[in-house]
Amino acid sequence: MTRTRLIGGLAIVLVTLLATVAVWPRQFLCFLPERAIAAILRRSVPVGSTVAEVQRYVAERHIASDAGRATPETIASRYPEEGVRFGYVRAELGHYRVVFRTDVVATFVFDAQGRLQQVIVRKEVDAI
Repeated sequence: MTRTRLIGGLAIVLVTLLATVAVWPRQFLCFLPERAIAAILRRSVPVGSTVAEVQRYVAERHIASDAGRATPETIASRYPEEGVRFGYVRAELGHYRVVFRTDVVATFVFDAQGRLQQVIVRKEVDAI
């Protein structure tokens, strides 16, 4: 009888978890490592996509974003390890809280011709 209750309880937890993931998929995406999130985004908007394609992808998913034409110095100072780039779309994918609030932000970086060159995902922790 105890084993049946345990299996039933685990089944209820599993169904609840799956239903929650189906309702809030973007929130659960935020818990993945930065590289995994970037890989998922690159599958949806591959390298070489235009600015308009990336903006459409972001808008269709109701993701808050901003786009800008940055000077190479601006991008280089924000992402010094990534090299010099020209334009970007910054998208706020979501957030979660374990102890401190963690915002998950994707930056789609474009070359001088307006083609997607790289997707950079960062987790920004709001701590004291």
